[in-house]
Amino acid sequence: MTEIPNEPNTSDSEHKIGREFRPKSFSQYIYITFFWCMVGASIIYGIRLWYNAPLHPFFAPIISGVFAAILSFTLVMALEYVIGPININVGGNTFSGAGGPIILWCLCFLVISFGLYLNGAGDIAKHEVGPNYVACSTGDLMKGKCNPVP
Repeated sequence: MTEIPNEPNTSDSEHKIGREFRPKSFSQYIYITFFWCMVGASIIYGIRLWYNAPLHPFFAPIISGVFAAILSFTLVMALEYVIGPININVGGNTFSGAGGPIILWCLCFLVISFGLYLNGAGDIAKHEVGPNYVACSTGDLMKGKCNPVP
């Protein structure tokens, strides 16, 4: 068999692709990031409820979008960690390398966003803000610099 000089020799152990070369704590970083973002949103929401501060109607759809992005990323990374490199064949096009996870992330994000839309996450933003609505940041609420209830 003749060797082509421009192709790398893939028989070496240097060119292995897979989970054996990832850090062992990689999956823990994914779950910690997901937990940190969801707890952060919950803390902001809880502080506003504690001080009886009304939420702006755009809060829920924005948090839903962030949730969809983080959950999509977590699903793709967990799948890639479990089965190895992701290769997707769609209509004769093959997405491999970095393209496979990106296409899968977009698909997961769109499906989760559509599910949130069907559950009414977008309808919340259609409500008008009250005439006496006072926009207070969470920090101002905690320091007592803002009184959200007139």
